[in-house]
Amino acid sequence: MNTKLEFGKKDIVSTIIIENYERFLHVKKSLVPTKHADNIKHTVEKMKPCKDIRFGFAQYICPNCYESHKIGFTCKCKFCNSCGKVYADKWIQKQKELMLDVTHRHMIFTIPDRFRMAIYRNIDLIKSFSDAISSIILSSLNSSFKTTKNPRKLKKTSKGIVKPAIICVLHTFGRDLKFNPHFHLIVACGGFKNNGTFKKVNYFNYDHLRFSWRKLFLDIIKNNFPHNNKFKKDIQYYYNSTDGFYVRAKDDIESIETLNKYLGRYLARPPIAAKNIISYTKDFVTFKYKDHKTDKEVIETLCTLDFLGRLFYHILPKGFKSIKRYGAYARNLGKNFVDAIKSLRCVAKRLFSTSKNLNFAERFKKFFGINPLICPKCSEEMILLNIWHHQYGIIFSLSAPS
Repeated sequence: MNTKLEFGKKDIVSTIIIENYERFLHVKKSLVPTKHADNIKHTVEKMKPCKDIRFGFAQYICPNCYESHKIGFTCKCKFCNSCGKVYADKWIQKQKELMLDVTHRHMIFTIPDRFRMAIYRNIDLIKSFSDAISSIILSSLNSSFKTTKNPRKLKKTSKGIVKPAIICVLHTFGRDLKFNPHFHLIVACGGFKNNGTFKKVNYFNYDHLRFSWRKLFLDIIKNNFPHNNKFKKDIQYYYNSTDGFYVRAKDDIESIETLNKYLGRYLARPPIAAKNIISYTKDFVTFKYKDHKTDKEVIETLCTLDFLGRLFYHILPKGFKSIKRYGAYARNLGKNFVDAIKSLRCVAKRLFSTSKNLNFAERFKKFFGINPLICPKCSEEMILLNIWHHQYGIIFSLSAPS
């Protein structure tokens, strides 16, 4: 029986983290807040055995020619690029069944850089910011403007929307991997009235969204850092400035199929893809990204430990919720809205009724062009021979064909 171990290789990002974590602790640990350091350690320890057959494997054998190979267990960690992709795919699949068959818009709410590290050290403030954004969008759905020249002046209408449909996702990373918290939102263009009918809204005034976001954000900072003199100056500056707090919007998302692409591209992805790592040594990591201001490719080389430092900014405390759902996308729909929301969902559900979560073999074939459960010698389907775990020993065993 021939045994090959070709299915146990870690991606380059995980390799960089695992090979340099102990050195990072020795040199850089003092720079990381304690509540983040404990979770970083837990995350790295969880990633270490990923795909390593020394910690556990499933062994498959060909019943025809007896060729076999072992597939190492994965870590199931969201921060691991490969396991995180599995988590993201499953999350997207779940969202597809919940999405309303209406026009949506993709929005981005940004935060000025001078507040970012304070947010990192007080990460629980994210919930307050997310809730504030949701309230701003609901207000905007119910308002029209006297003039576009003065977007701060609102004229209340009788639209009566009480339940919007919003998915709000925190991204902590910019393309250069620095800590840059901002919010990606998928927002339905409209919302539900008290009687359960859906009211369409085709217009969002982004100046109003921006000014409202600025005010509520600064109010939260002022209330949480009342004795921070530096923030007092910053808050006063931004109250009287047109800088910062940009709200960006992409085109309308008209179809469920396009919405699915947005979910995958913007709402569920790792800080850096393995393909963007150009080179790696013990001392340096070189990676590439596209600058969103110039739209040109940038190649950056960092000390390996500094590269790790940027990555570790994006490991958030255990149990932290980076995705929030509001209104029709929240778990508690409210009895007045259940039937109306489900009626709009059912169209989307039919569109994706044939889609399903990919299993390991299907996913492996999709990305690498090889089905690991098909014998590479005779093309027969391989069968499970045994399962072994480093703590529990042999969990399952099937006698090899004689």
